[in-house]
Amino acid sequence: MSSSSVAKGAKVPQETATAEVFWAPTVLWTLGTVITYILMIRLAQFLVPGSEEASNLLFSQVPVHEYERSSTAFAAALLISVISLLFEVTPERKQLSLLTCLIKGIAWHADYLITTGGAPIMLSPQGQP
Repeated sequence: MSSSSVAKGAKVPQETATAEVFWAPTVLWTLGTVITYILMIRLAQFLVPGSEEASNLLFSQVPVHEYERSSTAFAAALLISVISLLFEVTPERKQLSLLTCLIKGIAWHADYLITTGGAPIMLSPQGQP
């Protein structure tokens, strides 16, 4: 019998039971947010055709390399947050790390879509992209 196995009928520590209950809603809202984000991006790409004029105007005001720089910064921050998430011990801090991963991931993806031309860019009623 290995030392890491738990005897049959042994009680699970209260902290472990609380952590498992604590993570269920966190995982659900994270998955829900990611799925909703993906569906909304696809819906926007399908329903809203981007304007070539708006893209040209946007990139004349802010060069595309600025969005690439921002995308790279968010990707690096996301990587650091994922590494932080892996090494967190308490459930509360893991939940906060997961939230920062979600926020930085969405910010990175938005900049990535702009740089690759995947985001529909339109003109506002005032003529601004």
